[in-house]
Amino acid sequence: MSDLFGKEVKKFCVDCKDFFPLTHFARQYNKKVARWYRGSICKLCRARRCREWNAKHSKGKLLNQNLVKNFGITLEQFNAMLASQNGVCVICGQPPENTNQRNHRLHVDHCHTCGAVRSLLCSKCNNGLGCFRDDPALLLKAISYLNAHTHNPGSRS
Repeated sequence: MSDLFGKEVKKFCVDCKDFFPLTHFARQYNKKVARWYRGSICKLCRARRCREWNAKHSKGKLLNQNLVKNFGITLEQFNAMLASQNGVCVICGQPPENTNQRNHRLHVDHCHTCGAVRSLLCSKCNNGLGCFRDDPALLLKAISYLNAHTHNPGSRS
């Protein structure tokens, strides 16, 4: 943005004590005076403040809210299940893979018909059950298929 004389307008960030163009400040709406204005903290400082606040205040809070909303268990119940399973998947006995944000913890396995929580599974086992639609008959067919097509490690056919 520029003023009437073509000079770029800069604003002072009260957090980092530096001047930036107006576009570096978030637009905010003031209901009392019914108008838009630019905030007093630049977008970079605002993002840093949000990250710091979230790291300090919301540790486990969001996870607890999601567990209660989606599965009807608290974070304490989740941690008790995790401890009873020694931190590993019930099916494969492996700890969760740390491949991305979703996979850094075990997943709550539940019955999609009645919603009852069963156990904690790694993402691969959880996805596997989902692909077989939690159908034991389908899983038994898959086991039969694998048994019928198992070969010696030395033979290639």
